[in-house]
Amino acid sequence: MEKKASIVVTLYNGSRFILEQLESLRIQTYTNIEVIIADDVSKDNGMALVEKFIKENGLSANWKLIVNSQNKGYLKNFLETAALTTGDVIFFCDQDDVWNANKVEIMMQTLDEHLEVNMLCSNLVPFTEENGARKLNPKFLSEMKDDGTVDILGMVQNIFHCKRSGCTMCIRRSYYDQIIPYWISSWAHDEFVWKMACIDNCCGIVHRFTTNRRLHFDNVTNIKERTRDGRIKQLWEMIECNDSLLKYAVDRNADRRVVEKIKKYKKSLQKRTKLLISRNPIIWLSLWKNYAECYPRRTGLFLDLYLVFFKTCKMN
Repeated sequence: MEKKASIVVTLYNGSRFILEQLESLRIQTYTNIEVIIADDVSKDNGMALVEKFIKENGLSANWKLIVNSQNKGYLKNFLETAALTTGDVIFFCDQDDVWNANKVEIMMQTLDEHLEVNMLCSNLVPFTEENGARKLNPKFLSEMKDDGTVDILGMVQNIFHCKRSGCTMCIRRSYYDQIIPYWISSWAHDEFVWKMACIDNCCGIVHRFTTNRRLHFDNVTNIKERTRDGRIKQLWEMIECNDSLLKYAVDRNADRRVVEKIKKYKKSLQKRTKLLISRNPIIWLSLWKNYAECYPRRTGLFLDLYLVFFKTCKMN
């Protein structure tokens, strides 16, 4: 029997693009699909558009619109909505992208062929909706190809920072149930499932372009300003997430090298916090010399230094 795929769509003020995304889900070549759309108390007419789309296309048997009683924020909305799914595999779907028609089929087939993979990513192609919208990192894009090969990643391979966007990810429901007790509400869904899967050496990337990612001014990741106080708060939350990651690694009897990598990352977060609170640039020299690998990108290392001297950093 064909396994069931569940697609979780989070909606917040997404009326501009949601219908194009929903249409790309409707025409998927994989047939056994449920779609759960969680509206996070939007202030536009996106919810009405979704209701009309479901009704006009006769999708009410397998598509469901949920309206949150209060705004959760996208961090909670994805993983808490995922708990409501009934499928064997859960897909994360942003409101403003466009999926290739064979995306679900490709990823479900890959999971069937690679039983060792519990969390699978694919590749994306960005397209710009508006001039001036932030572009994706060229190095990030250069790692993507379309040859159908599958990489299996683990944290021992020096894989720690998330290498794919959440919109390219899916996770087996059984694995979601295993790791969700370790999730905390400040932890982004994509980073959470990525790091957990890397601990268990069950993180996979199928090198196929499946997602057209729309770049525009309203993207959640399109942050235009960084502040010192905001950075400190972010680091405290990252330490809390890292502690939960470490607990999972210990509970799973993970490779000693993995545990040491997580501990080193925590030390880097503590030093970064101390740097910004004390505003002592000597601490930054230690970060540059001993903990540069703990930053996803070198720009973050220099942003920390900038925020030692200035309260706010305007982003291009």
